[in-house]
Amino acid sequence: AVSGDGVVVSGSRRGAVRLWNPATGQVKQSFTLDKGVRCLAVLEDGHVVLVKHDGTVRLWNPATGYDEKIITHDKGVRCLAVLGDGHVVSGSHDKTVRLLDSATEKLNTIITYDECVNCLAVLGNGDIVGSGDGTVRLWDAATGHVKKRSNEGWVDCLAIWRDSHVVLGAEDGKVCLWNCLWNPATSNFKPILTH
Repeated sequence: AVSGDGVVVSGSRRGAVRLWNPATGQVKQSFTLDKGVRCLAVLEDGHVVLVKHDGTVRLWNPATGYDEKIITHDKGVRCLAVLGDGHVVSGSHDKTVRLLDSATEKLNTIITYDECVNCLAVLGNGDIVGSGDGTVRLWDAATGHVKKRSNEGWVDCLAIWRDSHVVLGAEDGKVCLWNCLWNPATSNFKPILTH
């Protein structure tokens, strides 16, 4: 993940968290946590939200090297994303996507899948894209209303491209493009590369 000032934050399976300068490769700070890191994101205030291999979501302060908050789902968390307003969205083995309410520090379920949630990303307009149970869904973060859905199969990873397109890494080795603004409520992926 990259912070607002351009510092790269990385985490490893062994629990190492490093802040480093991408231009020089120089490590600015390094900490070792008690569990490995599955994924992480940087908030505007510089705090790091990370998912440890024990499935918990931690709010980590790079200034001190300590966790400040621990947030849990019913089962382990697999992925997370940060909305433009700083709220954190997490996807879990408990088949839910939840929004952390920063005022109450509680997780509110905003959408439920039939299987584990594999990956999440946030579009420029604040809508969330997520994959689990063989579907990819686009939904409104405030209401949980599903705006668009595709049943193309299992997706292992996704990223936002040009604010309204999603690049998807499918389980069958294809890299596909999904236009979230295209009108039909159900639409197909456009394969762009095969590994």
